[in-house]
Amino acid sequence: MKTACPLSRIKETAVLAKAGADEFYCGMAPGEWKENYGMIESITRRNNPFAHLHSLEDIRKVIATAHKYGKPVHITLNETYHKEQTDYLVNQVGILHEAGADAIILGDMGSLLAIKEAGIPVKLFMGTGGTALNSQTVKLYKKMGADRVILDRHLTVEEIRAIIESEPEIEYEAFIFRGLCPFIDGFCHFDHGINETLGKKPRVDLACAMKYKIKNTSDSKCPHKSEIGSLISGRQSLTGCGLCALFDFRKIKGLTALKIVGREFSSKEKLEDLKLVRGALDLLKEKPEIGKEEFLSYCREQFRVFFEKACGYKDCYYPEFLPGRTRQALL
Repeated sequence: MKTACPLSRIKETAVLAKAGADEFYCGMAPGEWKENYGMIESITRRNNPFAHLHSLEDIRKVIATAHKYGKPVHITLNETYHKEQTDYLVNQVGILHEAGADAIILGDMGSLLAIKEAGIPVKLFMGTGGTALNSQTVKLYKKMGADRVILDRHLTVEEIRAIIESEPEIEYEAFIFRGLCPFIDGFCHFDHGINETLGKKPRVDLACAMKYKIKNTSDSKCPHKSEIGSLISGRQSLTGCGLCALFDFRKIKGLTALKIVGREFSSKEKLEDLKLVRGALDLLKEKPEIGKEEFLSYCREQFRVFFEKACGYKDCYYPEFLPGRTRQALL
């Protein structure tokens, strides 16, 4: 399994490659996009200015350095685009392909169709905006020309296994660290730049990270109102972690890559996140006979030291690995 590492600064490329990144993904925010559409509706689904490279020349430098280390670079164009933006999208893909991009990460079916119809010979990945929650969705994307599907955050390990076994002739990517969200990407229409939308800067600028109050809209009562409010309000977690699942992921033939979230993070944070994931993978490689409980204990201790707190449901990508808990019991 490869580590798919975020990148947003040229200088990060060599550092992360040397630290064990197997492939990179990054985005670019062109000036003309900002002028025409602003950054609330970001071309790369990230409005934070630190989440992007800022020019085609930056992209070329990143690609050149990454290729020097034998690492591919995948470019994010994973927003849901309006019809009037489609020509711009296709043009950008052509430019990025000529610049040496190894693949383009997309966010919806319309983008995939437009690029395939344009005949640009570049690998295309369907991102989580495509909401691949079952094997039939994957089969459709494969038929439409996708080379890889990035699976939804809300799938269990066993669901991921079943999807891959049902449709093995395509690449798969699953989330492993940071960026855990309570909402499903492809169904979410929140502005990630709500602070700019409101004309001010609240403590948290992600709508999916705000605290919510749940109330009834009819005379009927909701018996789980407090539990729902707690889960929605707390699960946008920058401490999202799936390290424990690596014990089972290593046995799933066909799981190509593990995504580390954090294009907007500092260079130091990206490096620390990569080292944490790399450490768990290296342990499995160096000690293949390690028992499950020993490995899970290692991962929980690494989380505790890294984030200075014990892991729990709101931090866990795959809560079926929590002690004495199952995914069904948590829903």
